[in-house]
Amino acid sequence: MKVIATSHDKVLVAHDKLLLAHDKAHGLLVKVAIARAHENWSIPALWFFLGAYVVLAGVTWIFYLRPAPAESRVPSLAGAAI
Repeated sequence: MKVIATSHDKVLVAHDKLLLAHDKAHGLLVKVAIARAHENWSIPALWFFLGAYVVLAGVTWIFYLRPAPAESRVPSLAGAAI
C-alpha cells in the first residue's frame, strides 16, 4: 500500500525542521554566552593548572624517579650468594 503525503504533512515536516534549526541556533547562542561569561577567569585558571601540573611533575621526578647519588646508595646483598 502506497502512502501519499498530503500538503499538511509536508507543512508539519517543514515546521519540525524549522524548530530543530531554531533549537540548534539557540543552543549555539547559549554556548557562546557561557563562554563569554567565563572568559575572564578561565584562561588564568588554565595557566594555573598547567603551572601546577609542571611543578608536581618536577616534585614527582625529584622524589620518585631521580636516580640516587652514588655515595648515598645503601649496599645490597642481592648479588651475594648466601
